[in-house]
Amino acid sequence: MKIKLISAAVRSKSKWSQIMTLSLPAVAAATPDGHEITIEDERVKKIRLDDTPDLVGISFEVFRVYRAYEIADHYRQRHVPVVLGGMHASVMPEEGLLHADAVVVGEADEVWPQVVADAEAGRMRGIYKGDRPVDLARLKPPRLDLLDASLYFPLYPIEATRGCTHACSFCSTRYVHGMGFRTRPVDRVIADVERAGNRIVAFLDDNLAADEAFAKALFTAMIPYGKKFFMQSHVLLAENEELLSLAAKAGCLGVFVGVESVSAAALSEANKGFNKVERLKDNIAKFHDRGILVDGGIIFGFDTDTPDVFDRTIEALKRVKIDSVAVNILIPYPGTEFYRKFEREGRIICTDYSKYTGSTVIVRPKNMTIEQLQAGYNRFTKDYYRMMEIVYRAFRQPNAVATITRLIANVGHRVNCLPGRQGNPKQ
Repeated sequence: MKIKLISAAVRSKSKWSQIMTLSLPAVAAATPDGHEITIEDERVKKIRLDDTPDLVGISFEVFRVYRAYEIADHYRQRHVPVVLGGMHASVMPEEGLLHADAVVVGEADEVWPQVVADAEAGRMRGIYKGDRPVDLARLKPPRLDLLDASLYFPLYPIEATRGCTHACSFCSTRYVHGMGFRTRPVDRVIADVERAGNRIVAFLDDNLAADEAFAKALFTAMIPYGKKFFMQSHVLLAENEELLSLAAKAGCLGVFVGVESVSAAALSEANKGFNKVERLKDNIAKFHDRGILVDGGIIFGFDTDTPDVFDRTIEALKRVKIDSVAVNILIPYPGTEFYRKFEREGRIICTDYSKYTGSTVIVRPKNMTIEQLQAGYNRFTKDYYRMMEIVYRAFRQPNAVATITRLIANVGHRVNCLPGRQGNPKQ
């Protein structure tokens, strides 16, 4: 069969504005032999719609759902069977089946061969869901060869783990990967590192350092390769001197940490009380002492947030000397328990999925008006991402690599906050 895998989006106008992701290359790798596979990523290039493959698979994020359904409807009108997957499809499968012949719920790696076999036999079964978490030791290398690397920001994506040991209230990770934390064999991850060649690595894991023993083994194994990489982790990594030292020796240039809020009450509300506001400055300093830059995630709109949260956050971020932050308004994703909670309370004020990018108020706040939350967010992003503020943060230390990295991170977040942005994938 001719199988076409599509990442649905409104194409970005900025060159190198996207990094390669692993979801569709992983599905391609899980496809049984004997089929012709192509991947078209609409984030970076206009897709063809005048073809007639034997099977189409579409992956998408919630704010791109309408485009995904438009593409799905188009191919079904051409009598091509369509399969949907990803986080939104996993939590809203019945909605997806209004536009597709099948929906993959959760991880696709082990159910995809059955989907392909059923499509070939002409007997699609609607919803496909694995009966257990995927064994990461059995994964084949993702088919990154099916992507045109020249269209993406020059980072080489690697997945070493899945899941997270925490259960933050707003996080959607568990709806795809389930609860708990799994790791790939270190030697398999190192094989991916070798395939990266001279490119900088981006570990796409939600929390690479969650399993201390695994992270130590991985970082130790990476040291001889002299690679440079970025990763995501909890801020508690800074308090593990041995592990932090190994990360630096392995070549860690920067880490994304979910700061979320500078309010202890908001962190408690988000089930993230392990983030200690009073230790944030010292923890960021520990990363900096090892030459590791810190990009943080901030969310506005928690129930405990009041109108002064924006000024307090700006002041705190300056005080702790964080290198950059990605800022979002709270998003409860449809189909999740977090969403249903606000729905029961009658507080969901926006059901237009295209606005679920993090820059629009979705939930009626408790301790400020809708207008105060939206205006506060707009003012915060305007003030924090002023070009002079970006330049100040970028040149805070006389280090060429750090300066360039800070500039890229800050300008990237500035662009994401512009009206009509395609959304920040991390919340």
